[in-house]
Amino acid sequence: MGLLLFNTKDAIGQGINIDGTAAEAWQSYIDIYENALAMARQNAVQDLHNTLYINNTDFDLFITILRKKFSNVNTLGGKLTNEDFKLIILNALPQSWDSVVAGLYGNMNSAETISRLHPGMLESAETALQKWVKVAWHFTPQLPSTK
Repeated sequence: MGLLLFNTKDAIGQGINIDGTAAEAWQSYIDIYENALAMARQNAVQDLHNTLYINNTDFDLFITILRKKFSNVNTLGGKLTNEDFKLIILNALPQSWDSVVAGLYGNMNSAETISRLHPGMLESAETALQKWVKVAWHFTPQLPSTK
């Protein structure tokens, strides 16, 4: 028990039980550590879920930040999967992205989802859609007026 107390700063202040045996003190130390780890993990998960993308900001930086936070959660013992990460990404996007996001809940991993969300891909898809609408508008038959 002496080594435990000697190597712990303010053991009593941290709540380590030193009234019993060395085994009880060690178990108390482990319990406190596990509680602190659980709180840190919960804070990391909450931080990950609270990260939101803002339109017209650096999308690559946003994804990098999310990946670091995801890694942090799993390093702390979290059990987030690739599917969880994909859903976190999709839920972090603003409402203006809903038309794009709606088609991305299918069977694809987070890397495929990110590649489809990348602004360059979206701009090319939007340009193609605008061209298609112009062509469709040009060939839309005009209905006779009912005057």
